Formats: sequence, structure tokens, C-alpha cells
Amino acid sequence: MKSCYAILGVPGNASQVEINEAFRKASAHFSKERLVEDPESVTRLRAIQDAYKILSSPEMREGHDRKLSTAAQPSAPRPRVVIEAEPSRMNTLLIIMVLAVVAMFAIGGYMSYSRDQTRKALAAQELAQKKLEADEAAKAEALQAKKDADRVRAQADAERQDRQFRAESVASARIAANADLQQQNLAVRLQENERRDKERREAQAKNDARQKVYESQRRVATDKQTIRDLCQMQYGRSNC
Repeated sequence: MKSCYAILGVPGNASQVEINEAFRKASAHFSKERLVEDPESVTRLRAIQDAYKILSSPEMREGHDRKLSTAAQPSAPRPRVVIEAEPSRMNTLLIIMVLAVVAMFAIGGYMSYSRDQTRKALAAQELAQKKLEADEAAKAEALQAKKDADRVRAQADAERQDRQFRAESVASARIAANADLQQQNLAVRLQENERRDKERREAQAKNDARQKVYESQRRVATDKQTIRDLCQMQYGRSNC
């Protein structure tokens, strides 16, 4: 039993990535021109494709490994009995003609078979190539999707940070405006307190001035009364 690992040139513990790479290199070796020029290349390519098909499937690969480990010894070939007869000249000519016809049909059939095998090999090669291209496209698409998701996430983070910065700026502006308003209110209250203190001091000064005038007038009146009393006592009249 031919080992699929030996056909692809990979070890028995090869990973799927190594198997894919080996198949890609082996398939690239058999170009369309080479398959047309060398019919035996078709057989080798089909063997490579069959080996890749087996090793690409976990179930088929497991069965293949079991067959390799329990492969039986080949049985001895049966003896072939050849009966030789001396043909006549006519029989010899007839046999030659029949062989020629059979050879012609055989050659035509072989060429038809070779062309059919070549077409099948090319179709299988194109299918395998498309599969590899589809896998690579899927990987590229997944990578691009990851990049797009990272870009969207980064953009969302930037927008969130921008909104947070704007909110903090607005809050800072409000705090500064409140501080200015409080400062203005404090200045207004201080001015109002100073105005009231000034008015109170002015009112107190006026009251003190009126009180002094009243006291002065009262003392003058008292003095005049005292003088009148003395005049009355001294001269018997209030006007001295």
C-alpha cells in the first residue's frame, strides 16, 4: 500500500497547513503543457490529488493510518500456464492483422483515455486551486473584517473620549462661571455692606450733631434760667 504521506512528501505527523502547502507545491509542478506532453504526469497528479483528498479529511486520514499500520503482506502470484501452438502461415497473418486492429483500437482508446484523464486532472487541479484561493480569500476577508472592527472600535473610543472631554470642558466652564458669579455677588454684598455702614455712620454723625446742638441749647437755656434766677434774687427782677 502506497503511503499518502510519501506521495505528498510530508511526515506522518504533518499538520493540515503543511499538507496544504505540499499539495500546492506539487500541483504547481504539473502545468497544463506538461500534462499534455507527458501522459504519465496525469497519473502522478491524480495520485497526488487522491493523497491530498485522503489527508484533508480527518476520517479518511485516520482510516489510511490504520491501513498503513495493519497492512498485510502481498500474496504470492499465481503460476501462469502458457499453451504454445504452432500457427500456420494464414493463421499467423490473421493474427497479425487482428493484433494490428487491436493495437489501433488500443492506441486510440489509450489516447482517448489519456485525454480524458488529462481533462479530469486539469479539472481537479483547477478545483483544488480554487479551493486554496477560496481559503486564502476567506482568511483575507476575516483579517479585513478584524481590521474594520478594530478601526470601528478605535473610532468609537475616540468619539467617547471626545464626548467626555467636551463634557468635562462644559463642566469646567460652568464651574468657572459659577465662581465668577459668586465673586461678583460677594463684591456686590461687600459694596452694599460698605454703603450701609457709610449711611449708618453718616446717620450716627447727624444724630451726634443734633444731640450736641440740643445739649448746647439746653445748657444755654439752663444758663439763662440760672442768670434770671440770680437776677431775681439779687435785684428782684428776672432781667438784670
